[in-house]
Amino acid sequence: GILGLISLTTFAQVNVSTILKKDYSWDKFSDSWKLEKENDESRTFFVFNKDYTLVKHTTESSTRAYIIKSKKHEKDPLKNQYTYLIVSDTGKEFMMYFDVKNKNIRVVDKKKHAIRYTIKGIWED
Repeated sequence: GILGLISLTTFAQVNVSTILKKDYSWDKFSDSWKLEKENDESRTFFVFNKDYTLVKHTTESSTRAYIIKSKKHEKDPLKNQYTYLIVSDTGKEFMMYFDVKNKNIRVVDKKKHAIRYTIKGIWED
């Protein structure tokens, strides 16, 4: 199953396809995330290299590479989430949450904007 597929000790690159994109902003008054827009036509791919030092994100219009500066795995089976500090090719830092259990990837910047991608599939090459 999907829970056993992802492991930081793997010797293959990990590919993730997504089928839904949601953009959020942080509402400091309600202390919660506010949905700004939703795109169920969005199809993107994330590719993690085998050493988990680089992740590539491909959308319909562009491909960006991010250096993975740090990584942490929440091994609790009720969570099964990976947290990465990533840096873009322009030097911008983001937190990336690869939530295997809930089948999503979330990317959050320092300005309190977030994008949540719903995972369609995960496979190794």
